[in-house]
Amino acid sequence: MIIAKDISLKIGKSVILKDCNLKIKPGCFTVVVGPNGAGKSTLMKTFTGELQRYTGTIQINGKLIKGYNSKELSKIRAVLPQHTIVNFPFSVEQVVEVGRYAHRTTQATNNKIIEEVLALTGLSEYRNRLYQTLSGGEKQRVQMARVMTQIHDTSQAPKYLFLDEPTSSLDLAQQQSLLSLAKDLINKNVGVLAILHDLNLATQFADEILFLRKGETIAVGKSNEVIKKEIIEKTFNHPVKIISDNGQKIIIPDIGIHSKSENLNTITYGHINY
Repeated sequence: MIIAKDISLKIGKSVILKDCNLKIKPGCFTVVVGPNGAGKSTLMKTFTGELQRYTGTIQINGKLIKGYNSKELSKIRAVLPQHTIVNFPFSVEQVVEVGRYAHRTTQATNNKIIEEVLALTGLSEYRNRLYQTLSGGEKQRVQMARVMTQIHDTSQAPKYLFLDEPTSSLDLAQQQSLLSLAKDLINKNVGVLAILHDLNLATQFADEILFLRKGETIAVGKSNEVIKKEIIEKTFNHPVKIISDNGQKIIIPDIGIHSKSENLNTITYGHINY
């Protein structure tokens, strides 16, 4: 489990994060939502070890994150950023194989894992294609395969996958496909943390949701307990309607109406104790 307590970060006089608390549990799909500039990506970077200027503590599997070196972290967590640039003429298979670098396993082991992941992601027929010839959605699927190979391991230790706005350049079907792949991973002792802008995708896939605004937690808890009209409106400063379709909540913004409420008092639902 990853346990973050009282995470705060300031740049000059600007407060980017303030006293954020969150647990990322193996077997759980956690989503962070909030408006632009809420601090979502910054919070994720503290979890991945990319940022170390924060105050507070982050433990991964019972050990402070600052006690891991980069190679050790690479074996237990993988990150899919918003955009990934590949400047070399790599094939799809070569890009996916990069995910195995930290493990130093045999080529036979690597090949077996790569075959499995290419099949899972529907990329087997693309393996010899040059990465640069793919569409944006196809490239994102290849990058998803790469991070899946990175956290593929025979050990029983929990692994973690971080997705930073992974669906921003994908069409509807591709969004469903990629997030379904991530959701399936939680059955393999993997904890997933995703930043999403689409609240309806969040309600569909998230087990737990953190609502963040201006670096502060507005609400955190089980998805069905924090998807509330007042929480969404306070987070995004915009009125919404919530309807239900066969038990699935659907969030609809009120077009042309804008709330002036700036009340940022924290509301916490659910049963997450820190």
